[in-house]
Amino acid sequence: MITTFEYEPIYQFDQAGLCVRIDENNWIKFGSEYPNVGGLPKLSTVVTNFGYSDWSMQDCHKSKHMGFRLTRVRNDYNVDYLSPDTGAWTQMRLTHLHHESRVVKAGLYCCSPIEKGFAVNFKELIIKELIR
Repeated sequence: MITTFEYEPIYQFDQAGLCVRIDENNWIKFGSEYPNVGGLPKLSTVVTNFGYSDWSMQDCHKSKHMGFRLTRVRNDYNVDYLSPDTGAWTQMRLTHLHHESRVVKAGLYCCSPIEKGFAVNFKELIIKELIR
């Protein structure tokens, strides 16, 4: 699954990216998040297994253009971002969802939990099966 988008974060926790969901207790979201007003956006991944979440972040260059990719092999998920410096896919995280389901819900997400006004323009969403 791949997406690219343009955005302009304004308020703390404005965020956008891709998500995978099995149910309310087992999911992954990853993308760009604005944790501190006046600071730079961060690359963010939240993984929730059995209702317990962890949150990892790493520095991100200030860019209005973002790209994210998810590759799934069974229950393992590789998360990449499109580097604005090199134009190459760079790994953010490799993670695992503890589930038996072969079918997951997947798609785009964006939210602005503090205040209205955050705009995201998703340019594309590609979901395809690479290996059976």
